[in-house]
Amino acid sequence: MDNLSWEVSVENGQIEIPAAYVELSGISSALSFSIKVGSKGFRLVDEGHEGIHFDEDQFEIRESDGATVAKYLTKINHCDRTHIIPSMFVDSAELEEGQKLEVKVGKGNIKLFRS
Repeated sequence: MDNLSWEVSVENGQIEIPAAYVELSGISSALSFSIKVGSKGFRLVDEGHEGIHFDEDQFEIRESDGATVAKYLTKINHCDRTHIIPSMFVDSAELEEGQKLEVKVGKGNIKLFRS
């Protein structure tokens, strides 16, 4: 895992999280996340529900402790098992194209912080 950059960036309006980070967190690549969108970035937490391809009708958004929380079934690229944060969440965090985020991996969660 020494070859990981520990950062991701906004590309084509979305953020791709490589499978290596998901594996390090212990989150199954087939599970969904609860995403907290805050002023510093994102926090993805294992929800323990089977994931399917992202669909705008398959998420809920609520406010919690001043952060927007979006629970949705993760969009999975089945070729390389990356997870994708769709543009609707990137837009709500007011991130720009090419902006980099630092990756922190914990047990059952992944945090993305503005660099």
